[in-house]
Amino acid sequence: MNWGAVGVKELRARLFADIPTDWQIYHKLIADRLVPGMAVLDVGCGKGSICPFPWQKYSDRYLVGIDPDPAASQNPNLDRLVVLRNRQDHQEWPLDGQTFDLVTGRYVLEHVDSPSEFLGNVRKALKPGGEFLFLTPNLLHPAIMVSRALPHSIKERVLGATRKGLDMGDVFPTRYRINTSRALRLHASKNGLRVKQLAVREHQAVGYLDFSVPTFWLAYAYYRTVKRSHADHWFGANIVGIMERA
Repeated sequence: MNWGAVGVKELRARLFADIPTDWQIYHKLIADRLVPGMAVLDVGCGKGSICPFPWQKYSDRYLVGIDPDPAASQNPNLDRLVVLRNRQDHQEWPLDGQTFDLVTGRYVLEHVDSPSEFLGNVRKALKPGGEFLFLTPNLLHPAIMVSRALPHSIKERVLGATRKGLDMGDVFPTRYRINTSRALRLHASKNGLRVKQLAVREHQAVGYLDFSVPTFWLAYAYYRTVKRSHADHWFGANIVGIMERA
Protein backbone atom coordinates (compact mmCIF):
# COMPACT_ATOMS: atom_id res chain seq x y z
CA MET A 1 0.00 0.00 0.00
CA ASN A 2 1.36 3.41 -0.96
CA TRP A 3 0.57 5.33 2.26
CA GLY A 4 2.16 8.51 0.92
CA ALA A 5 -0.48 8.82 -1.78
CA VAL A 6 -3.39 8.30 0.59
CA GLY A 7 -5.35 11.22 2.04
CA VAL A 8 -6.40 11.65 5.66
CA LYS A 9 -9.96 10.41 5.09
CA GLU A 10 -8.71 7.23 3.44
CA LEU A 11 -6.05 6.70 6.13
CA ARG A 12 -8.61 6.96 8.89
CA ALA A 13 -11.00 4.60 7.11
CA ARG A 14 -8.32 1.96 6.59
CA LEU A 15 -6.64 2.15 10.00
CA PHE A 16 -9.87 2.24 12.01
CA ALA A 17 -12.19 0.20 9.79
CA ASP A 18 -13.23 -2.15 12.62
CA ILE A 19 -13.01 0.29 15.52
CA PRO A 20 -16.11 2.26 16.55
CA THR A 21 -15.92 6.01 16.98
CA ASP A 22 -16.74 7.72 20.28
CA TRP A 23 -19.98 8.93 18.68
CA GLN A 24 -20.99 5.37 17.80
CA ILE A 25 -20.28 4.16 21.34
CA TYR A 26 -22.32 7.03 22.76
CA HIS A 27 -25.17 6.38 20.33
CA LYS A 28 -25.26 2.73 21.41
CA LEU A 29 -25.73 3.81 25.03
CA ILE A 30 -28.82 5.73 23.96
CA ALA A 31 -30.15 2.94 21.74
CA ASP A 32 -29.74 0.37 24.52
CA ARG A 33 -31.98 2.44 26.81
CA LEU A 34 -34.75 3.65 24.52
CA VAL A 35 -38.09 2.00 25.10
CA PRO A 36 -41.50 2.88 23.64
CA GLY A 37 -43.10 5.92 25.22
CA MET A 38 -39.88 7.27 26.68
CA ALA A 39 -39.48 11.04 27.14
CA VAL A 40 -35.99 12.30 26.23
CA LEU A 41 -34.35 15.70 26.66
CA ASP A 42 -31.46 16.38 24.27
CA VAL A 43 -29.32 19.16 25.77
CA GLY A 44 -27.46 21.17 23.14
CA CYS A 45 -29.54 19.47 20.46
CA GLY A 46 -28.39 21.80 17.68
CA LYS A 47 -29.76 21.43 14.17
CA GLY A 48 -29.26 17.66 14.15
CA SER A 49 -26.94 17.84 11.15
CA ILE A 50 -23.61 16.51 12.50
CA CYS A 51 -23.58 12.71 12.94
CA PRO A 52 -27.02 12.72 14.56
CA PHE A 53 -28.48 9.85 16.54
CA PRO A 54 -31.01 8.00 14.29
CA TRP A 55 -34.09 9.19 16.15
CA GLN A 56 -36.26 8.42 13.12
CA LYS A 57 -35.86 4.70 13.90
CA TYR A 58 -37.57 5.23 17.25
CA SER A 59 -40.93 6.73 16.43
CA ASP A 60 -42.65 5.95 19.74
CA ARG A 61 -40.74 8.47 21.87
CA TYR A 62 -41.12 12.12 22.85
CA LEU A 63 -38.00 14.17 22.12
CA VAL A 64 -37.47 17.67 23.50
CA GLY A 65 -34.41 19.67 22.50
CA ILE A 66 -32.90 22.51 24.50
CA ASP A 67 -30.34 24.88 23.01
CA PRO A 68 -29.29 28.56 23.19
CA ASP A 69 -29.33 28.78 19.38
CA PRO A 70 -32.76 29.43 17.77
CA ALA A 71 -31.41 27.75 14.61
CA ALA A 72 -32.00 24.45 16.44
CA SER A 73 -35.58 24.84 15.17
CA GLN A 74 -34.19 23.24 11.98
CA ASN A 75 -33.66 19.96 13.84
CA PRO A 76 -36.10 17.55 12.16
CA ASN A 77 -36.20 15.06 15.03
CA LEU A 78 -37.64 17.26 17.76
CA ASP A 79 -41.18 17.18 19.07
CA ARG A 80 -40.51 20.39 20.99
CA LEU A 81 -37.67 22.92 21.17
CA VAL A 82 -36.82 25.01 24.22
CA VAL A 83 -34.54 27.96 23.46
CA LEU A 84 -32.40 29.39 26.26
CA ARG A 85 -32.79 33.07 25.47
CA ASN A 86 -31.16 34.74 28.48
CA ARG A 87 -29.13 34.21 31.61
CA GLN A 88 -32.21 33.38 33.67
CA ASP A 89 -33.07 30.52 31.29
CA HIS A 90 -29.58 29.08 31.79
CA GLN A 91 -29.94 29.30 35.56
CA GLU A 92 -33.23 27.42 35.50
CA TRP A 93 -34.23 25.64 32.33
CA PRO A 94 -37.76 26.70 31.30
CA LEU A 95 -39.20 23.19 31.04
CA ASP A 96 -42.48 24.04 32.80
CA GLY A 97 -42.01 21.21 35.29
CA GLN A 98 -41.71 18.54 32.62
CA THR A 99 -39.43 15.62 33.55
CA PHE A 100 -37.70 12.99 31.45
CA ASP A 101 -36.64 9.36 31.50
CA LEU A 102 -33.40 10.22 29.74
CA VAL A 103 -31.27 13.34 29.32
CA THR A 104 -28.54 13.32 26.66
CA GLY A 105 -25.64 15.69 26.06
CA ARG A 106 -23.08 15.17 23.30
CA TYR A 107 -20.11 17.57 23.31
CA VAL A 108 -21.95 19.97 25.61
CA LEU A 109 -20.17 19.79 28.98
CA GLU A 110 -17.04 21.48 27.64
CA HIS A 111 -19.12 24.63 27.04
CA VAL A 112 -20.64 24.80 30.53
CA ASP A 113 -19.88 27.94 32.59
CA SER A 114 -21.26 26.66 35.89
CA PRO A 115 -21.08 22.87 36.41
CA SER A 116 -23.28 22.96 39.52
CA GLU A 117 -25.90 25.07 37.75
CA PHE A 118 -25.89 22.76 34.74
CA LEU A 119 -26.04 19.48 36.66
CA GLY A 120 -28.63 20.94 39.00
CA ASN A 121 -30.83 21.53 35.97
CA VAL A 122 -30.12 18.00 34.70
CA ARG A 123 -31.25 16.57 38.04
CA LYS A 124 -34.45 18.63 38.02
CA ALA A 125 -35.18 17.47 34.47
CA LEU A 126 -34.80 13.78 35.31
CA LYS A 127 -37.45 11.53 36.74
CA PRO A 128 -36.31 9.49 39.78
CA GLY A 129 -34.14 6.72 38.39
CA GLY A 130 -33.65 8.62 35.11
CA GLU A 131 -30.23 8.78 33.50
CA PHE A 132 -28.01 11.47 32.01
CA LEU A 133 -25.83 10.16 29.16
CA PHE A 134 -22.96 12.30 27.92
CA LEU A 135 -19.92 12.41 25.66
CA THR A 136 -17.34 15.12 26.24
CA PRO A 137 -13.61 15.77 25.65
CA ASN A 138 -11.10 14.84 28.34
CA LEU A 139 -9.15 17.91 29.48
CA LEU A 140 -6.08 15.75 30.24
CA HIS A 141 -5.63 14.88 26.56
CA PRO A 142 -2.78 16.95 25.00
CA ALA A 143 -4.93 18.12 22.07
CA ILE A 144 -7.60 19.38 24.45
CA MET A 145 -5.02 21.16 26.61
CA VAL A 146 -3.77 22.96 23.50
CA SER A 147 -7.35 23.69 22.40
CA ARG A 148 -8.12 25.23 25.78
CA ALA A 149 -5.24 27.68 25.35
CA LEU A 150 -6.07 28.68 21.77
CA PRO A 151 -8.24 31.71 20.91
CA HIS A 152 -11.75 30.83 19.78
CA SER A 153 -11.10 32.23 16.29
CA ILE A 154 -8.27 29.74 15.70
CA LYS A 155 -10.36 26.82 16.93
CA GLU A 156 -13.07 27.84 14.46
CA ARG A 157 -10.56 27.66 11.60
CA VAL A 158 -9.23 24.26 12.70
CA LEU A 159 -12.72 22.80 12.98
CA GLY A 160 -13.63 24.32 9.64
CA ALA A 161 -10.65 22.56 8.05
CA THR A 162 -11.37 19.15 9.61
CA ARG A 163 -15.17 19.08 9.45
CA LYS A 164 -16.29 19.96 5.96
CA GLY A 165 -19.67 21.63 5.80
CA LEU A 166 -19.59 22.69 9.44
CA ASP A 167 -21.46 25.91 10.06
CA MET A 168 -19.23 28.21 12.11
CA GLY A 169 -22.34 29.34 13.93
CA ASP A 170 -22.34 25.88 15.50
CA VAL A 171 -18.90 26.41 17.08
CA PHE A 172 -19.35 27.74 20.61
CA PRO A 173 -16.71 28.95 23.10
CA THR A 174 -15.33 26.22 25.36
CA ARG A 175 -14.76 26.33 29.14
CA TYR A 176 -13.57 22.81 30.16
CA ARG A 177 -14.68 23.33 33.77
CA ILE A 178 -16.00 19.81 34.26
CA ASN A 179 -13.88 17.81 31.81
CA THR A 180 -11.98 15.35 33.98
CA SER A 181 -13.19 12.21 35.72
CA ARG A 182 -12.49 13.79 39.08
CA ALA A 183 -14.43 16.97 38.30
CA LEU A 184 -17.39 15.00 36.93
CA ARG A 185 -17.60 12.80 40.02
CA LEU A 186 -17.23 15.77 42.35
CA HIS A 187 -19.95 17.88 40.72
CA ALA A 188 -22.28 14.92 40.29
CA SER A 189 -22.09 14.17 44.01
CA LYS A 190 -22.71 17.83 44.89
CA ASN A 191 -25.84 17.93 42.74
CA GLY A 192 -27.63 14.75 43.71
CA LEU A 193 -26.50 12.56 40.83
CA ARG A 194 -24.84 9.16 41.06
CA VAL A 195 -22.11 8.27 38.58
CA LYS A 196 -22.98 4.85 37.14
CA GLN A 197 -20.33 4.73 34.44
CA LEU A 198 -17.35 6.88 33.51
CA ALA A 199 -14.96 5.73 30.80
CA VAL A 200 -11.98 7.70 29.48
CA ARG A 201 -10.74 6.19 26.22
CA GLU A 202 -8.87 6.85 22.98
CA HIS A 203 -10.97 4.74 20.63
CA GLN A 204 -9.52 6.38 17.52
CA ALA A 205 -6.88 9.02 16.89
CA VAL A 206 -8.41 12.45 17.53
CA GLY A 207 -9.82 14.24 14.53
CA TYR A 208 -8.52 17.68 15.53
CA LEU A 209 -5.36 17.04 13.48
CA ASP A 210 -7.05 15.70 10.36
CA PHE A 211 -6.29 18.84 8.37
CA SER A 212 -3.10 17.27 6.93
CA VAL A 213 -1.47 13.86 6.54
CA PRO A 214 1.60 14.70 8.73
CA THR A 215 -0.57 15.95 11.59
CA PHE A 216 -2.83 12.91 11.27
CA TRP A 217 0.21 10.65 11.70
CA LEU A 218 1.15 12.66 14.80
CA ALA A 219 -2.28 11.99 16.29
CA TYR A 220 -2.00 8.34 15.29
CA ALA A 221 1.38 8.00 17.02
CA TYR A 222 -0.13 9.36 20.23
CA TYR A 223 -3.07 6.97 19.86
CA ARG A 224 -0.77 3.96 19.47
CA THR A 225 1.32 5.03 22.46
CA VAL A 226 -1.55 5.46 24.92
CA LYS A 227 -3.27 2.27 23.75
CA ARG A 228 -0.17 0.13 24.17
CA SER A 229 0.56 1.58 27.61
CA HIS A 230 -3.14 1.59 28.65
CA ALA A 231 -2.64 5.26 29.51
CA ASP A 232 -5.79 6.13 27.57
CA HIS A 233 -7.70 5.35 30.79
CA TRP A 234 -6.34 8.71 31.99
CA PHE A 235 -5.22 10.57 28.87
CA GLY A 236 -7.72 9.39 26.24
CA ALA A 237 -9.51 11.89 24.04
CA ASN A 238 -13.07 11.53 25.32
CA ILE A 239 -15.15 10.72 28.36
CA VAL A 240 -18.37 8.74 27.99
CA GLY A 241 -20.51 8.63 31.09
CA ILE A 242 -23.81 7.88 32.74
CA MET A 243 -25.22 9.67 35.77
CA GLU A 244 -28.42 8.66 37.53
CA ARG A 245 -30.90 10.60 39.60
CA ALA A 246 -31.59 8.70 42.84
